[in-house]
Amino acid sequence: VGFYSTFLVADRVSVASKSNDSDTQFIWESLNGEASFHVGPDPRGNSLGRGTEITLHLKEDSDEYLSPHKLKELIRHYSEFVTHPVSLRQIKTIQVPKEVSATEDEEPKEDGDEDDIEISDEEEEAEPEMEEVTTYEYEQINTDPAIWAREKDSIADDEYQEFFSVISKGDGGDAEDWTHFNAEGNINFKSILYMPSEVPRALQQGQIDEMKQGLRLYVRKVLISDEFDLMPRYLSFVKGVVDSDDLPLNVNRETLQESKIIKIIKKKLVRKAIELIRKMSKAEMPEDEESAEAEIDAEGNLIEVETPKKVHPYITWYKKFGLSIKMGCIEDSANKDKLQK
Repeated sequence: VGFYSTFLVADRVSVASKSNDSDTQFIWESLNGEASFHVGPDPRGNSLGRGTEITLHLKEDSDEYLSPHKLKELIRHYSEFVTHPVSLRQIKTIQVPKEVSATEDEEPKEDGDEDDIEISDEEEEAEPEMEEVTTYEYEQINTDPAIWAREKDSIADDEYQEFFSVISKGDGGDAEDWTHFNAEGNINFKSILYMPSEVPRALQQGQIDEMKQGLRLYVRKVLISDEFDLMPRYLSFVKGVVDSDDLPLNVNRETLQESKIIKIIKKKLVRKAIELIRKMSKAEMPEDEESAEAEIDAEGNLIEVETPKKVHPYITWYKKFGLSIKMGCIEDSANKDKLQK
């Protein structure tokens, strides 16, 4: 796990590094399967100036990782919200005017012809000859902000909705409501939980066992998994993020799933999700929009217009997700009373 996972796709790994306090650039190199490694001065000299360069010499069956599309996909999936910018060098071909040398530009003139030559406007405005030039530029891939790390008072509703669209990938409509909190105590973590306004596609088709978990687990903004069972089945429609500094980065997912820390986080998340549903049910009825101007008939009498009966937003939401909540009353005995309220 970690650095040595590079050998899953590489036969050889080279790490060149140059300290700002040293005049010598060193290189570390190891072959896949070797019990030793090699360290020494870099024969290329001081090519970095400062910093570190890691080079993967890929296996023959791993050339898919040379594709910019594949690299973008991996960066956006695992490092979408890391603090440090991750940039990918792009190769682009552009058209530029071809440079004309001074000797080609100057044509020999015969004596006495200078006054006889007329230059038309069309010749003066002729388009220059173009040539293709290959350029290299860096594009930052992880541009989405980790808004869960900010103070919630500084985040506008539009930002919360925009972040929901990023993590939901358009499955679930807009966010009906959300809760943003920091859990502090023996275990510290930050989280945003969203209640979607529309039923996810898999749940609409009754495939609750095939529902993908809607919560992403991060450790210090690095994605660990988006398939962790952080919510029970009946709350699988809840979407959001969980980020904890207390979890280790260098363990496999199976071990992490059995971690006591994960069990504590799960318990707190379920409690917060139920509290959010309860808050939605207790919310005040939204105020009426400005009523239309009264209409008067030809005789000057007021025309009565029947106004539709107002329905609380929670009732509309419950009609879509009520079956899942009822399932929770059956499956989650610890929270049965809270769900029935």
